[in-house]
Amino acid sequence: TSAPATASATAIPNTVTPTVTWTPTSSAPNAPPDDDYSIDLSVITEFRERVSAPIGDDTDAILMFLPTADAPASYEARIVCSGEGITRLRWGLEITPTLACGATLTLRFTPATLNQVIRVTLPEGPAFVNYTLTFARVD
Repeated sequence: TSAPATASATAIPNTVTPTVTWTPTSSAPNAPPDDDYSIDLSVITEFRERVSAPIGDDTDAILMFLPTADAPASYEARIVCSGEGITRLRWGLEITPTLACGATLTLRFTPATLNQVIRVTLPEGPAFVNYTLTFARVD
């Protein structure tokens, strides 16, 4: 006679499912830090620069001025942008600018207001934006 059959169970080890965590990184280049700029609108009609965020230079302040002899005068400022994150760029005369790429702004200079500051900023990233400001006298 044969011995009765016996079954043996093999324990299945606990399995671990790995958790994948994604950490976003910016592949955009970084704009190097720079000083603020001064532009004499009686001489300069175009200004080019770049900003980046969250790393790098995220804000430029551009002081535009006219010699007293050229005031009063009105100028149209226009910005054209290229790069990554252009929809995030804001610019204008305010401390917190609200204009987007492609917008225009009219600047009025008088003997009492010969200086105005345009700010170009990237409030959030990741972004790297090259921009060109052009200035044209309109009166």
